[in-house]
Amino acid sequence: MKIGELAKKTGLAASAIRYYEAAGILPRPARISGRRVYDDSALIRLNLIAMAQSVGFTLAEITELLRAMDRDGWRPAKFEAFARRKIAEIDAKANQLAHMRSLLETSRACDCLSLNTCTLFALASAQRTPKSTRTRANR
Repeated sequence: MKIGELAKKTGLAASAIRYYEAAGILPRPARISGRRVYDDSALIRLNLIAMAQSVGFTLAEITELLRAMDRDGWRPAKFEAFARRKIAEIDAKANQLAHMRSLLETSRACDCLSLNTCTLFALASAQRTPKSTRTRANR
């Protein structure tokens, strides 16, 4: 498929696709008469890239993920280490999101007139305050 068709199928701009090629996370496609021609593997790869970006993966993390998963260079130990680290980050973010969701759900029924007088937000703020003010030097 041509770059325009691939862009349409993935929802990415053609310039983004060219950028991913230049960055080395999308293999250079075959060319016919100087035009890029992609196969379905590019579609799969770009969909994974887009999904990873949409949940906050950095370009460096996406590169690391794809290199660990590439068929030609598959490294299960490297992938395992990457996956463990990202799963821990995702779990932490999910907990933060659940806490914020709970706070918003509860606050919908709040009758406070101000953030400064709201006990709900004061409690949430206290929960975010570090429990210890010790520095590394004091440990």
